[in-house]
Amino acid sequence: MYKYFTWILLTSVSISNALAQTHVETINRTLTFTNDSKAFVVFAENINGFVEVSPSNSEEVKLEAEIEISGENQKIVDQGKEEVKIISKVLKDTILIYVECPAINYYRHDRKRRFSFNSVDIDYDFKVDIKLKIPSKAMADISTINDGDVIINKHDGKIKASNVNGNITISEANQVLKAITVNGDIDITCKQVPEEEVKFKTINGDIR
Repeated sequence: MYKYFTWILLTSVSISNALAQTHVETINRTLTFTNDSKAFVVFAENINGFVEVSPSNSEEVKLEAEIEISGENQKIVDQGKEEVKIISKVLKDTILIYVECPAINYYRHDRKRRFSFNSVDIDYDFKVDIKLKIPSKAMADISTINDGDVIINKHDGKIKASNVNGNITISEANQVLKAITVNGDIDITCKQVPEEEVKFKTINGDIR
């Protein structure tokens, strides 16, 4: 009896998985600052997925984003394809990159991120993994919320990093001003002592 029940359960799960649909799309963009300011900033703000930053060999910002949408059927996946967007904006000395979806209102105030949640049910799941190449002179302000880490490698400019459910890893940096997460570890290696006040904080994790 037990073996029979287990077989029925596994068969049901297999059928359910077979019926699920997934769409994966890769987006590549090149973004350029529009003035000659020395105080460039790149804001990259994800919701579900990782953000990884590495050095650019030019004055341009290179964006590669993989968007994955999954749902019970193709109609639901198609809805997700229409609604989940990776938005990039160039505002003189600032480049802004963020994820747009109907369940969340996104806006900025005084260069700070603000979210408000809509009472909208979405039937699909989505994940966006973002890879960036950023010029060394730009400040990198990088964040995500769920299902991914913030990873910043060999960036010479100022760094601010935040997460909620995930880790922050920063290696071979010059100036890490902020690294904050709630559920995750923070690992930082710096090439020099920071010149400004810093803030490193995690609630459920370690700082190394």
